[in-house]
Formats: sequence, C-alpha cells, structure tokens
Amino acid sequence: MNPRPPFFVFKVGFGLLNWETIMKFTLLAALSILAAFALAAGLPAWAQSQNPAKPVDLAKIMAEIAGTYDFDAQGQAMVINFYVQEGKLYGMPEGETAELLTPMKGDNPLKFDVTVSGNGQYYELEFSCDEKGLIVKCTLKTQGQEVVAKKRAKTV
Repeated sequence: MNPRPPFFVFKVGFGLLNWETIMKFTLLAALSILAAFALAAGLPAWAQSQNPAKPVDLAKIMAEIAGTYDFDAQGQAMVINFYVQEGKLYGMPEGETAELLTPMKGDNPLKFDVTVSGNGQYYELEFSCDEKGLIVKCTLKTQGQEVVAKKRAKTV
C-alpha cells in the first residue's frame, strides 16, 4: 500500500506543482520560521559554548598591568607608567599628566582605550602575556600606527 496521496496537480502562479513539491515547500517554510524564532531567542543550544567563560577579575588584571613600560617609537624613547588608583587604571607618560584608561567592550580584558584630554588623540592599548601568563608588553595603536613596549622588570 502506498502511503502517499494520489498525484495532485495544482495550478499556482508559477506553474504546476505536485504533492511532493508542495510538501518540500511547506517543510522549508516551517524550518525557516523555526530558525527565525531560534535566532530571536538567542543562539541555539548547539552553538553555545559548553564551557561558559569565567568571570573576569578586572581588578586583578589591572594590578598585573601596573608597571613601567618602555616604548620605542621610530627611535624615540617614551616611558609610560601604568598604575591603579581607586579601582581604575591610569597611564602617565613621563613629564605629562595621568589619563584614565577605559576597558574596551569585547571578550579581551587586556584591551583598553583612552582619549588624551590635552589634544583629543585617541589610543587603543592591548597588553600581552608571555608563556607563563605574566603581562610583559603593551601594544599602543593610533591612526593606523602601532608601537610595542616592553614592561620593565619589577625591582625589589
């Protein structure tokens, strides 16, 4: 016995359709609607990470960032001291005023930005770790240029 209904022919705006074609379009429409609902509700379960990211301890990260960094910008040396005060990270080039660094939105807690109050210049800073997990360098980006600094070893 054949479970399929007999061959039907429907006259639709774009031509003749049989039962099998109608069922394929119906299934496709249903899947599209389900996908739209899934996206509206957030990522589907299979796309979500099995290990959600641990909460970031920004205070600990800023404490590890704190220190003196030596920049070499096209042969000109620049020293910036980063420090934490009242739970906020500041950067202060030698001989200049301190500027508040703001954590950048995203999944990298080692990225900060700052707009210098004196001249309006915008900078992005990204701190990097070595294989031991210690913060050892800072990459400063502005106007398409990058300058990398090494963190000075702490003296006891």
